[in-house]
Amino acid sequence: MKNHATGQILDAGCGVGGTSIYLAKKYPQMFFTGITIVPSHVEMAEKLAKKFNVTSKTQFFERNYCHTSFPNQTFDGIIAIESVIYAHNHEELISEFSRVLKSGGHIAILDGFRTDKPIPTSLKKIYQIWLDGRALIDVDSVNTFTLCMKKKGFQNIIVTDISSHVFSSYFLGIFVDSALFVPTLIKSLFHNRNHKSTKVINGFLAVTVATALLVLNGYFKYYSVSATK
Repeated sequence: MKNHATGQILDAGCGVGGTSIYLAKKYPQMFFTGITIVPSHVEMAEKLAKKFNVTSKTQFFERNYCHTSFPNQTFDGIIAIESVIYAHNHEELISEFSRVLKSGGHIAILDGFRTDKPIPTSLKKIYQIWLDGRALIDVDSVNTFTLCMKKKGFQNIIVTDISSHVFSSYFLGIFVDSALFVPTLIKSLFHNRNHKSTKVINGFLAVTVATALLVLNGYFKYYSVSATK
């Protein structure tokens, strides 16, 4: 985006609003609408918007990005940062994006997707741990996702593998998470494991061991996907 760009932007799956707030400060001529299904995220986003003086350039709602209830062709652009893989039905999601996006509008997605490399039986359990740790049912391949976009009328679809820009910091995070996890692991070894500690351990496995195996073996990559309507 250019600094003088104008328009209405939807931040689909905005979390606590970090992306919208950052962009609102960088592009003051634009207006950002963030939506999330988590009520506490909306509250936090509104507080942060006030803290960074962008309340006049942002708004946040508790809404499902598959059923936003916005009028047709409301937005000039849509951004979705690490959120689309959580949609249970990508056809439904992309249809909604197409409905609320103006003709000629742009969409930009940054997220992790499966590659077309099939996961072998030996890693199926690891993959399931990864899914459970992120509350996911499954993850489409990037080719399946973009094919759906094409069927729904999106054009000029550009897919870029940006894993090298992301995973270095991710693996640093694994190192930090591992250090923080050690006390919990030791405690679980010397006490009866309860439901809470099991969830903590499974969550740790999902964001460390499982992800590392899937990434290093080429089953999962991080992509930038852009398109126009």
